[in-house]
Amino acid sequence: MSRTKRSVPSFIEVNGVFLKAKDTANHFSNYFADKVDKIEHGLPKLGWYVIANDNQFYFEKQCVFEFQPVEPGEVEKLLTVLG
Repeated sequence: MSRTKRSVPSFIEVNGVFLKAKDTANHFSNYFADKVDKIEHGLPKLGWYVIANDNQFYFEKQCVFEFQPVEPGEVEKLLTVLG
Protein backbone atom coordinates (compact mmCIF):
# COMPACT_ATOMS: atom_id res chain seq x y z
CA MET A 1 0.00 0.00 0.00
CA SER A 2 1.36 3.31 -0.95
CA ARG A 3 0.47 6.54 0.69
CA THR A 4 0.01 9.51 -1.50
CA LYS A 5 -0.95 12.94 -0.38
CA ARG A 6 -4.06 14.20 -1.99
CA SER A 7 -5.03 17.77 -1.75
CA VAL A 8 -8.62 18.79 -1.38
CA PRO A 9 -9.51 22.12 -2.94
CA SER A 10 -10.71 24.76 -0.51
CA PHE A 11 -12.90 26.41 -3.09
CA ILE A 12 -15.72 25.53 -5.44
CA GLU A 13 -16.81 26.98 -8.75
CA VAL A 14 -20.43 28.12 -9.03
CA ASN A 15 -21.57 29.65 -12.30
CA GLY A 16 -17.98 30.37 -13.29
CA VAL A 17 -17.15 32.10 -9.99
CA PHE A 18 -14.69 30.57 -7.53
CA LEU A 19 -15.96 30.70 -3.97
CA LYS A 20 -13.78 30.96 -0.87
CA ALA A 21 -14.01 28.40 1.96
CA LYS A 22 -16.65 30.36 3.91
CA ASP A 23 -18.68 30.97 0.75
CA THR A 24 -18.37 27.28 -0.12
CA ALA A 25 -19.71 26.31 3.30
CA ASN A 26 -22.60 28.74 2.92
CA HIS A 27 -23.31 27.45 -0.59
CA PHE A 28 -23.59 23.84 0.59
CA SER A 29 -25.55 24.88 3.69
CA ASN A 30 -28.08 26.69 1.51
CA TYR A 31 -28.15 23.80 -0.95
CA PHE A 32 -29.07 21.26 1.73
CA ALA A 33 -31.49 23.65 3.47
CA ASP A 34 -33.29 24.06 0.13
CA LYS A 35 -33.38 20.26 -0.27
CA VAL A 36 -34.98 19.87 3.17
CA ASP A 37 -37.50 22.62 2.40
CA LYS A 38 -38.48 20.88 -0.85
CA ILE A 39 -38.91 17.55 0.96
CA GLU A 40 -40.99 19.15 3.72
CA HIS A 41 -43.10 20.97 1.15
CA GLY A 42 -43.84 17.67 -0.59
CA LEU A 43 -45.01 15.92 2.59
CA PRO A 44 -48.74 15.66 3.26
CA LYS A 45 -50.15 18.00 5.89
CA LEU A 46 -51.23 16.07 8.99
CA GLY A 47 -53.47 18.70 10.56
CA TRP A 48 -51.43 18.70 13.78
CA TYR A 49 -47.90 19.45 14.78
CA VAL A 50 -45.69 19.22 17.83
CA ILE A 51 -44.45 22.24 19.74
CA ALA A 52 -41.38 21.74 21.91
CA ASN A 53 -41.12 24.27 24.70
CA ASP A 54 -38.97 23.95 27.83
CA ASN A 55 -38.58 20.18 27.34
CA GLN A 56 -42.34 19.70 27.16
CA PHE A 57 -44.10 18.55 24.04
CA TYR A 58 -47.58 19.64 23.04
CA PHE A 59 -49.62 18.13 20.28
CA GLU A 60 -51.48 21.05 18.85
CA LYS A 61 -54.59 20.41 16.80
CA GLN A 62 -56.52 22.77 14.62
CA CYS A 63 -59.33 23.95 16.89
CA VAL A 64 -62.21 26.37 16.66
CA PHE A 65 -62.87 28.57 19.67
CA GLU A 66 -66.09 30.37 20.43
CA PHE A 67 -65.74 33.27 22.88
CA GLN A 68 -68.62 34.69 24.87
CA PRO A 69 -68.72 38.28 26.13
CA VAL A 70 -67.69 38.76 29.77
CA GLU A 71 -68.17 41.52 32.26
CA PRO A 72 -65.16 43.56 33.45
CA GLY A 73 -65.76 42.35 37.02
CA GLU A 74 -65.22 38.72 35.95
CA VAL A 75 -61.91 39.60 34.29
CA GLU A 76 -60.82 41.59 37.34
CA LYS A 77 -61.62 38.66 39.64
CA LEU A 78 -59.61 36.23 37.46
CA LEU A 79 -56.63 38.60 37.28
CA THR A 80 -56.70 39.12 41.07
CA VAL A 81 -56.49 35.36 41.61
CA LEU A 82 -53.50 35.13 39.24
CA GLY A 83 -51.68 38.11 40.75
